[in-house]
Amino acid sequence: ADVVKDVYAMRFAFIKNVFVEMGFKGADLDIRVRLWLCYATHGKAMYGKASRKKQNELLKLCHQILTCTSE
Repeated sequence: ADVVKDVYAMRFAFIKNVFVEMGFKGADLDIRVRLWLCYATHGKAMYGKASRKKQNELLKLCHQILTCTSE
């Protein structure tokens, strides 16, 4: 359990740093990190039996949504 917590904390810190470098901060930063981690962890389950092509389309869309700004 401790190893899992440590790995999660490292992933969170890494992804957070990526979004910080992109200019996100505050609650916007926090939710993007959490959504990204959920997607990265459970993405395969969300695809169901989608084709590889469809999976790639969904991944690209996820990237676009999570990295765009509202400005």
